Amino acid sequence: MRTSNIVFRKLRRMEGYTYDTATISGVSIKSTILLLITLVSACLSIIFLSALSMQSMLLYALATIATVVLQLIIVFKPTSAKNLSIPYAICEGLIIGVICDLMELALPGEGFALAGGALMITIGIVLAACILYSHAGLRAKSGFIKFFIILLLGFSIASAFFSLTALIIRL
Repeated sequence: MRTSNIVFRKLRRMEGYTYDTATISGVSIKSTILLLITLVSACLSIIFLSALSMQSMLLYALATIATVVLQLIIVFKPTSAKNLSIPYAICEGLIIGVICDLMELALPGEGFALAGGALMITIGIVLAACILYSHAGLRAKSGFIKFFIILLLGFSIASAFFSLTALIIRL
């Protein structure tokens, strides 16, 4: 079987290397479990850190640093992802929770609704992607990835532009 994936080609050239294969359903189940862990830790941090204090900002800073460190460890040593994925998901949930609290502080009465809506949309997209990946055999080809990157950059630039415009108008 020919493939354009550089990782698979590199693995084929490695002799004597034993590894466990990941199944599509296993990957989607683990992704769903990690998503739920992130959601639960986000909800708990929203509940327990609703009054933004110095402790919650310190926790936010520590969770951000831990997230970056865990990302770097996982990127440079992929075998550690098995053990570090749950702490990473918990740290991400803490960050999401504090960001939701900051939204509520900035927009009283509307912050949680906006942040909650964004969170639910994100969870829906991830769950739909997991279901499509595991059951419908959806694969990301190079053309789709290029299209998605261009789309993501376009949305990012537009969001930054509209955010700056809204900030300037408010001043």
